[in-house]
Amino acid sequence: MDEKAYLQEIARLYTLLEAHHIDAQKPAWVREALKRLVPPLKKPDPRLFLSHFRARMDHFYCVAPSGAVYVPCAIDGSSQCPKSQQGFVYQAGVSPCKNCLKKQNQLLDLHILNAYLSKQSDRPYPQLKICLYQENGTTFLMAFDFARLQDCPLAKQQELADKLQRTARRSQLDCLKVVNADGKSVTLWLFFEQAVDSTRAIEFGQMLVLRAIKEEALDDLEVFDCIIPNRLPRTPGDPGWSVELPLYPPAMRQRRSVWMDENWNPVVDVWKRLENTQKISPSRLDAFLRAARKERLKDLLELKLPDEASERDGKSDQQEASFDYAPALFETGLADTKQSLFHASDVKGVLRIHNQGSLRIDTSNLAPRLKTALLLMGSCWNPEFAGKNTRFAAGLQVLSGVKLTKDQMELPRALLEPLIEQLDQADLPYEIDDQTIPGKPLALEFTGTLRDEQTGLVEALANRSCGILDAATGTGKTVIGAALIARQKTSALVLVNSKEILGGWVRTLNSFLEFQNPDYEEFQAKSTKYPGKIGVLQAQTNTLTGRIDVAMIPSLVNRKDLEALLGQYGLILFDECHHAAASNAQAILQANHSRLVYGFSATPKRSDGLFAKVYWQLGPVVSRFSSKDQMAGQSFSRKYIARFTAFAGYGDTELNDFTRLTQEASLDPIRNARILADVLSAIEQDRTVLVLTKFIEHARLLAKSLRQMDPSLNLLVYAGDPKEKAANQEKLKELADQKRVVLVGTYSSIGEGFDFPPLDTLMLALPVKSQVSISQAIGRIHRQTKAKKEVLVYDYVDEMLSMLKNMYEVRRREYKKQGYVQILPIEPIHPLPKAYQPLEFTLDQAMAPLAADLIQTQSRFTMTTRSLSDQEEARLLGFLDLLPQPPHQPVRIDLFVESISKEQFHRLAKRQVNVHIHERIVERYLILDQNTIWYGPILKTGSQSESDLAGIALQRLENARLANDLLDLRRKEERRLRKKASEENPGLRTVQNSGSRADAYSGRESGRR
Repeated sequence: MDEKAYLQEIARLYTLLEAHHIDAQKPAWVREALKRLVPPLKKPDPRLFLSHFRARMDHFYCVAPSGAVYVPCAIDGSSQCPKSQQGFVYQAGVSPCKNCLKKQNQLLDLHILNAYLSKQSDRPYPQLKICLYQENGTTFLMAFDFARLQDCPLAKQQELADKLQRTARRSQLDCLKVVNADGKSVTLWLFFEQAVDSTRAIEFGQMLVLRAIKEEALDDLEVFDCIIPNRLPRTPGDPGWSVELPLYPPAMRQRRSVWMDENWNPVVDVWKRLENTQKISPSRLDAFLRAARKERLKDLLELKLPDEASERDGKSDQQEASFDYAPALFETGLADTKQSLFHASDVKGVLRIHNQGSLRIDTSNLAPRLKTALLLMGSCWNPEFAGKNTRFAAGLQVLSGVKLTKDQMELPRALLEPLIEQLDQADLPYEIDDQTIPGKPLALEFTGTLRDEQTGLVEALANRSCGILDAATGTGKTVIGAALIARQKTSALVLVNSKEILGGWVRTLNSFLEFQNPDYEEFQAKSTKYPGKIGVLQAQTNTLTGRIDVAMIPSLVNRKDLEALLGQYGLILFDECHHAAASNAQAILQANHSRLVYGFSATPKRSDGLFAKVYWQLGPVVSRFSSKDQMAGQSFSRKYIARFTAFAGYGDTELNDFTRLTQEASLDPIRNARILADVLSAIEQDRTVLVLTKFIEHARLLAKSLRQMDPSLNLLVYAGDPKEKAANQEKLKELADQKRVVLVGTYSSIGEGFDFPPLDTLMLALPVKSQVSISQAIGRIHRQTKAKKEVLVYDYVDEMLSMLKNMYEVRRREYKKQGYVQILPIEPIHPLPKAYQPLEFTLDQAMAPLAADLIQTQSRFTMTTRSLSDQEEARLLGFLDLLPQPPHQPVRIDLFVESISKEQFHRLAKRQVNVHIHERIVERYLILDQNTIWYGPILKTGSQSESDLAGIALQRLENARLANDLLDLRRKEERRLRKKASEENPGLRTVQNSGSRADAYSGRESGRR
């Protein structure tokens, strides 16, 4: 027996021991010898391979030698392939297969697998990547693809895979590990005996990682993102993420793409090892998940939030609000986890904490278990995954505020108190080296007078080194901030996000702070915009003094001297601190070493759930003054009206597509007519009105209609134009004592820093999804004035759509929380002009008047729709038959669609229809002669089911201005698409300018055939 055969026999014996879960340690000389052994490429067994790697059969990827990834086509190169047909023209830069209508995905069958596993020539079969989700959303496989870890060396990946493998084996779960074909990454494979639902598969992967964290001190939380699958299918039939298929012969010859033993040497008999790999049975999977749930493993990364029950009426709200940073696992009384993860035996000597704003902890003398406990303190589940049920979630599964280096771990500053508490409970010795910056001492006096509630809020903040003030709009946060700075008597920097907020802070600090040093008090910044003793950093304005300054975050974040600049201040105050989770804000806060850090906000919670990042950097909510508390000291009552609409969508819209539904609602004539009527009625009652919507175009449409109906209105529009917004700020000063004032804008344009106290009526023209957004919106009308007796919110509820109705329930709870009382709807005082009063018809009722309008059409027929079914095309052609025929002047016919077949396009072209392909069409209408509007899904037919047609109505009105507004949306899109097409393909411009839409369409499609 030669040396190679001898080593192969040794390797075979060790493989058998490993397959039967017998732990046999190899001597050093054996490990070194086996490294020289390349496993032989035996005859493949595609049936055995397919029995384990039961991937999606009709969707897999090939990786070309160039690195290009593609889905193979079953007819590629055959006579059926369009590329094989005479006259086919390749278009530069466009893949001929990408939009091919005849494309058929090749099946991952035994023939393909045999070619993949067997090919050993110089031109091997392409590398394959498989998709784990079956067509029904189940899976037979789970993979941990460590290639997804950024800049992670191979040795670290192998360490992580080993920890997961040992964890799995303790639960009698078998797995295979592979060094991928590139030699730089690792994959761990597990196999299910039966198809597993996607939700259970995702839970299983998470629980396996959590158990490895607990039992093996696995310290890289990005491993959660290596789990495949780790997200639910986005749509029915979604194949999910792809993973590199192992046993690729060209890579196997380089000791890659093959099963590895416990020492990361290739297994000799790959087919025997695969055959001996046990699949996870349903009973074993159930037992594993039951045990993990009983241990509450998922609580390792649960973060407790501020206790909403701590919101109380009256002055008691000024007390500290409860907050616990520790994961729930640190609670006592949990099953199987009663003992803390902190043990005195896990540190050699003393645990050293260097407090530099962030907490730097030396880890060279810490046991892995203690390192894991520290890591978990600063980590939690990403709410994006819970909120979207892992379907459309983006980013990391786990958020972490902890940074790891070789011998140090860096925790966020707000974890100092809970960390000390855990260390004390475990009698674990520690030392704290306070290296935070105290700042420059300043002799300051607060010259204003605080209200009782403001005094309590300042006291709660001043007693802590970090914390958040949660105070309703109108509480006087800038005055509270000035008093807090004066109380701490150290140099301070206020961070803001907008010029409006910056201006408010500069005015308040100049007015209410007095320096005892005459030089400081008499200092005048060299700025025409922001004169006074307070320094400012905003765009090109830089008058920072290093004493009391205000800075815009965008102006600060990219400075090369950021850390040195922040080092001048002993106190950092972040206004509207719910923005602290943003990357720019995080960069500033992480570079800050000040001793005192505070955050102010009326809505510290974020709609995306990323409040953990805010609390880690700024601390808990330590003082709170709610909108209800504020209400007790105000002279006006709070009321709201639920104005229920009949809007029901168009039947062909996805009912979970919030953006498209709200876009459709924004263009609904009857819905808009109701809003306009309510605005005009409120003006007649001497109210000052704010109309908020989601879309800029909707804001401009409402404003344009209001100007036409009542030119005497003092109307300002806030719709995304910075110059317009700046001009409005000056006009608002003049309108403070005026009547008939209406402000129309988007939720984002009229937001933080906006202040116009006379506002007393709010129209929510489109629904909002979160409590945070609604709280910010209604806060605009809560400013106290002597004349204000009542504030009123109009909420337009689209009750026909369950998704939008459910959002109203969220808003209703927020109204109640803020002290609002619902009242009966108020009927408009004056009716709308006739041109804004649409007639409403069912689909059947509409046919006779619609036919009459078509017969009388003289020049233009314009229609929009998303797509055309065969029935809808027939109905459209029927409408065209009613138009005047020669010898009358021909009617120009324009059809705007999102998608249309080539055959339909040519049939319509023969009827002289100009077809325009637009990327997104939300409005449905037929406009005749640019005056008569039929609004709604006019091509719907009786062939649809009753449920499809339920609630659908057509609206008819004659209004040339509104017709022009609707057409203008299409004109703008047409110009945008032509510009885009001309930039991408300059030759297309000539075709389009020729006036032939058919030629233009053909030119755009020629490369696809």
